[in-house]
Amino acid sequence: MEYRRFGKTDLWLSGLGFGMNRFPPEMLTEEGMQQAVRMVTYAVDRGVNYIDVARNYSNKKAFPILKRALEEIGGRKEVYVSVKMMLNHTDRTKQGAVQDIREQLRALNIQTADLCFAQAVKSYEEYQEIMKPGGIYEGFLEAKKEGLIRHICLSSHATVEETMQIMEEEKFEGYTITYHLLNCVQMRPVLEKARKLGAGILTMNSLAGGLLPQNPQLFQKLTENTDEICQMALQYIYSQPAVTSVLSGMQTLEEMKCNIRAIEQMEEYRPEYTDYFEKELYQKNGLCTGCDYCKGCPRGIPVKSLMYSYNVLQWDNSRYAGQYRRDDKSLLDNIRLTQEMMHYGVEFPLEGENPCISCRSCERKCTQSLPIVDRIRDVYERISGRVTEKGRWKEKLEEIKAAKYRKVVFYPNCATTRKFLKDYQDWFGEPEFQSYIIDRNEKLWGNMEIGERIAAEVSGPERIGEINPDVIILTHYMLSDVLYHNVEQYEESGIEIKWIYGTEDVPVVYLGG
Repeated sequence: MEYRRFGKTDLWLSGLGFGMNRFPPEMLTEEGMQQAVRMVTYAVDRGVNYIDVARNYSNKKAFPILKRALEEIGGRKEVYVSVKMMLNHTDRTKQGAVQDIREQLRALNIQTADLCFAQAVKSYEEYQEIMKPGGIYEGFLEAKKEGLIRHICLSSHATVEETMQIMEEEKFEGYTITYHLLNCVQMRPVLEKARKLGAGILTMNSLAGGLLPQNPQLFQKLTENTDEICQMALQYIYSQPAVTSVLSGMQTLEEMKCNIRAIEQMEEYRPEYTDYFEKELYQKNGLCTGCDYCKGCPRGIPVKSLMYSYNVLQWDNSRYAGQYRRDDKSLLDNIRLTQEMMHYGVEFPLEGENPCISCRSCERKCTQSLPIVDRIRDVYERISGRVTEKGRWKEKLEEIKAAKYRKVVFYPNCATTRKFLKDYQDWFGEPEFQSYIIDRNEKLWGNMEIGERIAAEVSGPERIGEINPDVIILTHYMLSDVLYHNVEQYEESGIEIKWIYGTEDVPVVYLGG
């Protein structure tokens, strides 16, 4: 592990810092927390000596996790720890700040915090609020005088210009900034200012909230191996002399080992990587990093999930044209958007009108200053326009009901077929037609049950003639043209062939259909 001096302080911090705001949900249960504790102790044993923590991190479980880890580590390793304070988490007075710090130290069972941060400062105006006479900053000074904290720092989510304006007043010994491959050119003046002033720099969102490993196509000239992408991204950041430590919110032991190797193997980082990142990698702005500070929507909108999903609209999604057998750029954007929404747990299909009331509470809390209200509006316009949302999906089922078919063949046996049969029963009761599903796998032939009822008979394609259905419904989103070629001869005998998906639809399911 490599170490650098944190600004003008006497602290030498490890090149990799452990950010404790990304533990997965399974580690936040009482049973799973010991696994998170083991991750912390493993990192420390491998040379990581800075733990970046705040009481609101990881659904407020970061403090108890770190407390246990520090107890297990004991005195065998030196570990530096932070405490943090947000404007909306204190009464903003000097006395309130000191009391707040005391409470955090008690929660961690430590006597002194090495770094104390004014957390998530989003503007110069918020900085001025912190600096008011008798306010938070004076509380920091008092806490330092009492030995409760050692160094006073600030975590900035302000613009480049306002961050530099804050730095120029030299009230803080170090700063945490958002810095990654997608904003490295824009943020360079901040690093230059830090070097000039001798301020320590920690970087957060070092993998752009996971966007970098999730989009390996951005690095295809170098590699598409996820581990290598992560390592190069971290190494690029640490190659900047102004950066003291690269913070990473690691969720698994494998991720941690990969990130530790990145710093341990800095000699493998080559100058041509820097040229590629700074000159060829397209600079993205306005990305959601999934920090979840926006939570608490009065209308219950899952803002973080929608905004994080919205990131895909800033990539070139044309590479999915072959996979989805669609060429239209806007359609491919909508496909990727809804796919990401499902991946991040947004209930899908969406229904109804946009519930956002434009109160902008989320925007005031957003550390990236994103136009959240406009993006939510765009999501709902996409859903209600060209996406198969619940209303349009129900219309498709109503068309089948209104046709009064006697026998219906669904081709193939896929997730869309099963969803069709389940939703039809839920909305209209038992179907008036006999359902058949075509599947080439003999092991699946027989009756298919959905819930407690027999929904359809599954058989091979050679039985279509024997069944003599009124209609064959093609249900697979990507393979409909191929499937049509397999059954088009039945049109000559008067059997209707119907596509469940139109050319401008987005699939209602993404796994197997």
